[in-house]
Amino acid sequence: MMLFVLLFLYNKPNKKGQDLSNEGDGTGQEGDKSTNPNQEKGSNDQKEGTDRNSLLSQIEEFDKKKKKIEKQLRNVEKQRQRLQRDRENFQREKKEYARVKQGMDLDEERVVIYDKYIMEDLEFEVSKQEYEVGSKLLEIEKREREIQKREEQNEKRKGDEYVSEKEQIEEEKAEIERDKEEMEIPQKEFAKAKDDYFMKKNIFEDIGDIDVVYTWKGIKRVKGEDPANRYNYELQYSLRSIDKYLPWVNKIYILMNSGADLPYWIKKDYPSKIRIIDQCELFESKEYCPSDNTFAAYSVAHRIPGLANKFILLDHDFFFNQPVTRDYFYTIDDLPIIYETRLYQKTYRPGDELLDFIKEEGFPQHKYARYSHIPKPMRRDFLLRFDEKYPGYAGLIQSHLEPHNFLTEDYSMIYFEFLYQQKWMRKLNIDKAKFFQFPFSYTNDFEEQLNSIYDKLSTEDIITFNCNNNFAENNFKYLTQRAIIFDFFEKLYPNAPDYEIENPNHKKYS
Repeated sequence: MMLFVLLFLYNKPNKKGQDLSNEGDGTGQEGDKSTNPNQEKGSNDQKEGTDRNSLLSQIEEFDKKKKKIEKQLRNVEKQRQRLQRDRENFQREKKEYARVKQGMDLDEERVVIYDKYIMEDLEFEVSKQEYEVGSKLLEIEKREREIQKREEQNEKRKGDEYVSEKEQIEEEKAEIERDKEEMEIPQKEFAKAKDDYFMKKNIFEDIGDIDVVYTWKGIKRVKGEDPANRYNYELQYSLRSIDKYLPWVNKIYILMNSGADLPYWIKKDYPSKIRIIDQCELFESKEYCPSDNTFAAYSVAHRIPGLANKFILLDHDFFFNQPVTRDYFYTIDDLPIIYETRLYQKTYRPGDELLDFIKEEGFPQHKYARYSHIPKPMRRDFLLRFDEKYPGYAGLIQSHLEPHNFLTEDYSMIYFEFLYQQKWMRKLNIDKAKFFQFPFSYTNDFEEQLNSIYDKLSTEDIITFNCNNNFAENNFKYLTQRAIIFDFFEKLYPNAPDYEIENPNHKKYS
């Protein structure tokens, strides 16, 4: 039996030997190519080893990215579960908040909590988008590496096998390019969602601060000046209306020209709540000052150092007639509320000397509506984005020391059109502003006319009003009207804030 096994093993064919025999007698393909098979085998092994190490390195890098995304996904899932638990526990508080909000009696603590959930929900959605987009991009990247490897391997092939593989590779490369094009939209959507999230996050962290910015030319007493520029106590009593009806305002800034007369009725040691700002220091060039262009002042309001992200832009002749809360100016997510019916209007009409220049520079050519003399809720971050989109436009407006073509370059209305296009605002009909405009001309019986306006302000639901100063050009009639308007303001706002001096001598500037 043992002898039979030995004979069987002796006669068993040697596969390796057969292969070597084939190579030696010319039947193997490799035998024809080289006279030194051992040397060629070593070279091929070395090349394959290098390719293998490169591929392993790429796979290792891909695995790291995959683990990172998987970790992000786990965190997102944990966050989603936490949000779900918190929302279930918070339903009662949210319903109570909705009831309070409907009654326009906002509880700031509930608002903050509600906004907190909005922000966490946004963060979850952004993280989810980031994972989905990132996973698809990594998958495309992996397919590209695989195609590259197949192309390298296919170079070693010949004949029909090479052509067939190359055709398949080209088809897959075309498919990858199509997938890349399809991913462009999700990538842009993710970038926008991420941008919006961080913008709203900055807003949420700044929820409590709302400042006020006034534009004021100062007290003018130049003989023969435009009567509309005369000072008739408007700023003083506008500030009193803020003190009376908007006590929650954080700081008040007053933009003025260099060297203009300061408000004589404000104490020299006035509190930090009121700050006088030299607008000329904010203009792009000192050559643009002093300026009588209100729109130029608008263009630098957001450049005031230390200004809150949200601020209300006022002219000196705006007044408040009843208590006003923050939600009159901003939505729950702090978007400005614009009390205007949108009228898509050209900024520079045909024939305007600047029209060709505006088109060439790519400056804005439309504005939100006709000019409306009402308080304007603004956002610093939005204004900075407006400046980034239209660099140099603010400087153009500032270069006009008088308003260009009267109302053409109303900076705030052009800015509001920008907000409208970006969907960064909420628009309400002007009627909901409960706004009253003084007559643009006054009757001979000025006192009776003002008494009628006083009764209207006292009995009707009016939140804000604007007092036109189109008084008589005759100096005697003007002084009479000025005394009457002073009594009118005193009846509306009799209590002086602590920053006013006692019994200021108003006749000093008659």
